[in-house]
Amino acid sequence: MIGCGNKVIPLKSKYQDRPYEFTVADNRELAWNKLIDLFSAKGLTIKKIDKNDGLITTDITSFLRSYTSENKDGSLINPDEFVVCSKFRDPLTLATSFTRSHLS
Repeated sequence: MIGCGNKVIPLKSKYQDRPYEFTVADNRELAWNKLIDLFSAKGLTIKKIDKNDGLITTDITSFLRSYTSENKDGSLINPDEFVVCSKFRDPLTLATSFTRSHLS
């Protein structure tokens, strides 16, 4: 929550605000297995996999433990996280703002 007298510290870097698209050189089966392993490693519960349509559906997932922010030089504190948040400063503290987020 941001109250009176707080200042949002803008992000230094530009982050993607659209879904990721990428191409892999692996065969289709190996690529699917790696993607499923990634979902599992990140704690995403898979409800349905449709390889023919290229679709993976997950349970509703909270990304609250997947947030990071930038350090003073603009690099990510934890580059493995999914969401980058700006910080805000009030007269006594510096905290992460969950009100402005961007996909990392």
